[in-house]
Amino acid sequence: MGNNPVMMEDPDGEVAILIAAAVGALISSVSYTANVAFSKGGFENWNWGQLGKSAAIGAVSGVLSAGIGSAFGGVGGTAGNFWGQSIT
Repeated sequence: MGNNPVMMEDPDGEVAILIAAAVGALISSVSYTANVAFSKGGFENWNWGQLGKSAAIGAVSGVLSAGIGSAFGGVGGTAGNFWGQSIT
């Protein structure tokens, strides 16, 4: 039962979208934190609202850009992707 690959299906792709959103939010949050840390005044400039805004924008961008790498990756040599099939 534990070694059944069909048991872990995600037919609607919901989990992949949530992962993309989480990664985008995490990257934006870390970027905001680094920006504040290296700014003049450092963490005195911290704003929770700006962190939330940054995380939300990162989550949306993560979802919107998910799959771009697989669609355009491996230009010219890899079969099975968009460019690999279009060029050859």
